[in-house]
Amino acid sequence: MTYIMGAFEKVQIASTSAPYPPRDPDDEVFLLCAIDGRADCLVSEDKALLDLKPKYSSPIIGSSGELGPILSA
Repeated sequence: MTYIMGAFEKVQIASTSAPYPPRDPDDEVFLLCAIDGRADCLVSEDKALLDLKPKYSSPIIGSSGELGPILSA
């Protein structure tokens, strides 16, 4: 567990809303975490988040199948 935890970074969410919020309000926290944490990518299988792909250039939003090959290269 310690090895895995070293790969993560704690993010303090400061934003109160996303520029383009997802349809499902429960998903917004994941988007805000990616935005405030300045993540390169947001990997999700959630349709409400994946529907936002065209609206965001950063973070890049995609499924594991779409982003997995890019991130492992």
